[in-house]
Amino acid sequence: MRMLISAELVVGLALFVGCSQADLPSTNAAPVNTVCPIMGHDVSENGGSTIWNGQTIGFCCEGCLPKWDKLSDEDKAAKLAAPSQTDHNHSKPES
Repeated sequence: MRMLISAELVVGLALFVGCSQADLPSTNAAPVNTVCPIMGHDVSENGGSTIWNGQTIGFCCEGCLPKWDKLSDEDKAAKLAAPSQTDHNHSKPES
């Protein structure tokens, strides 16, 4: 019984050691986009970011990430391909 437990520990440790930080996506990487895919504004440092398809996607404000999360992968790809399209803007409506 001890041999079996020891063998499982060795295998588990080998698997754990085999994963390095380089294998994991970095959340500190610079965004691949300069324009928010949701609002069309410039990406800001405090706007938040997420990892999508192995790339860091940046946003202009914290409110854009939940909207991004609701999009399908096809919609996300389209938004990144056409960043000049906006859903709405942050400015006040003209009177």
